[in-house]
Amino acid sequence: MIPRSLTPNGSVGAAAEMLVCADLLARGLDVFRSVSHLARCDMIASSRSTYEMVRIEVRCGRRNGLGKIVYTPKQEDLRTACDLLAIVIAGGEVVYLPDDAKLVHLNRDTPATMPRHPIGKTT
Repeated sequence: MIPRSLTPNGSVGAAAEMLVCADLLARGLDVFRSVSHLARCDMIASSRSTYEMVRIEVRCGRRNGLGKIVYTPKQEDLRTACDLLAIVIAGGEVVYLPDDAKLVHLNRDTPATMPRHPIGKTT
């Protein structure tokens, strides 16, 4: 992760979101990022086979001396705004809360490569 002391405030959050996007893409999911900083969640992950979606909020965090994850929660009630919380730990580790079971469920039937239609062409 980028040290906070070397980056403007918004850059740390944007870098954390990019790490989560990379993790989700590596899991074989489609990822859609919000273009508004006022959106209720930061991104949506979608199954390539079933098109089911999960709303995700990204937070930066750290592990305390006991290994527990510590982060600053968002002001609004995240339980109604998003389905998962992705915590990016210093060093680049991504942890999903309550867990990543929803992501595993989304990706259960997704083949490694999905055929794509060329842009602008339909069948």
